[in-house]
Amino acid sequence: MNLQLYYDKILVGDIIDAFCDQATWFGSFQSRLDLGADILQMRLHDFIVFCEDWHKRLADGIGGDASEFDQFRDVLTSGLWFIHASDAAVSKIDQAPSFTGGELSWRLI
Repeated sequence: MNLQLYYDKILVGDIIDAFCDQATWFGSFQSRLDLGADILQMRLHDFIVFCEDWHKRLADGIGGDASEFDQFRDVLTSGLWFIHASDAAVSKIDQAPSFTGGELSWRLI
C-alpha cells in the first residue's frame, strides 16, 4: 500500500509499501519537500534529518537522549500530521512520525 505523508497542507513525502503491525504503521519514505519553498518546509526537513541521525547514533551505540527532541516540540506535538491514502481516506497521526534508515513509523489517533 502506498500513502502520502502531510504536515497541514504540505506534502512531506511518499510512503511506499506501508503495513501495520501491532497498531504501528511502517513504510519506506521518500521526501517530497521543496527546501526552497519556505521556512516550514526547511524545518520539517531539519526534523527528518535530526531524527535519522538520532536513530543512527542510537543504533551505533553512541547514544541519544530523548530530550534532544525538545528542539522540535512544535513539530512533534502540533497535531498537524496526517496520512492520505489513494482512496482519498485521511488518517490523523498521534504525534510526528519517526524517521530512521530511509523508513518511517507512526501510530494513528
